[in-house]
Amino acid sequence: MKKFDVENELKKVKSNKKISNNSRMSNMFVPLLVVACCSLALVGVAFSSKLTNDSLEKHNITIEIIGGKDERYTKEVYQGAFRDSLEGNGTFGSMTCLSGNLTYDPFTETISSPYVNEDIKCVLSFMDDGTKNIEFGKLNSISDNFGTSYYYKADAKNNYVRINNLMFRIVRINGTGSIRLVLNKEIGNVTYGNTVNFYSSNVYKELLNWYDANLKGIDYIVEDEFDDSNYEGYFTNDLIVDKTFTLAKVGTLNVREVAIITEGVEGSNYLDSKDGIYLMNGHGYDMVHFYKEGNFGLVNSNTTLSVRPVINISGVELVGQGTLDNPYTIEK
Repeated sequence: MKKFDVENELKKVKSNKKISNNSRMSNMFVPLLVVACCSLALVGVAFSSKLTNDSLEKHNITIEIIGGKDERYTKEVYQGAFRDSLEGNGTFGSMTCLSGNLTYDPFTETISSPYVNEDIKCVLSFMDDGTKNIEFGKLNSISDNFGTSYYYKADAKNNYVRINNLMFRIVRINGTGSIRLVLNKEIGNVTYGNTVNFYSSNVYKELLNWYDANLKGIDYIVEDEFDDSNYEGYFTNDLIVDKTFTLAKVGTLNVREVAIITEGVEGSNYLDSKDGIYLMNGHGYDMVHFYKEGNFGLVNSNTTLSVRPVINISGVELVGQGTLDNPYTIEK
């Protein structure tokens, strides 16, 4: 029989105990190691994401809002796809971008771009709900600086508007959503003066005097754009002005507006004038455009003619049928 070796057996027990302890430590260490690795991975992802964003260019999105609840939207974004909410107000008019590419969805009230890689500057406009009685489907449309403008032809019979016992005709609904009106009669007999600049002319002074006497203080008459460009030639493809236009509360019709609304009109129209009316635009250094009985012409700036005042209104509701017997009236 083999002799029992006490010391040897004690060594085995101690050795087994050590192994058991090491096993338990190993079992505890493995989960800790997994947790540590996961944490490091998450930190790595976050760090990598930060590095990725930091490596992307930032761009500014600026939207001027006309007729909306806010006047301006601004945001700095990273290069790439973009989408954000922008609450509307009334009927969507148009979105026109001067730089970059951005669209507005009136149903979801969101703005978006498939890829932003430059600063974006746009003009977003909403139409006044006051135009809901106007049958836009029967109007003609053309682009202006703020989007789409809807206009009546000069032989229209459903564009009468009465303000302060004065009768006007709707020329167009501007891309801004405001409504452009022209007085249904001529005023004054004035020379343009020794200038071809409208805002320095006798015609503008006559219009300001008329406005102060008849419409001053009416808050829904708004400043809007008037095209006072000097035209030696003109076209009727659009109403976009390739210069900084002037904002004013009163002016007169420009040559391109008249050309567009009278184009294709046969017979009489509401702009007909026996003696002729001044238009807003000079021609060269000493001539001015005018309109008379369906024809355009040029006259020396010292010629005596009449003028038709033009105003723009916004933030109102048109009530009525727009006819001579039942003209639109204003409700705020």
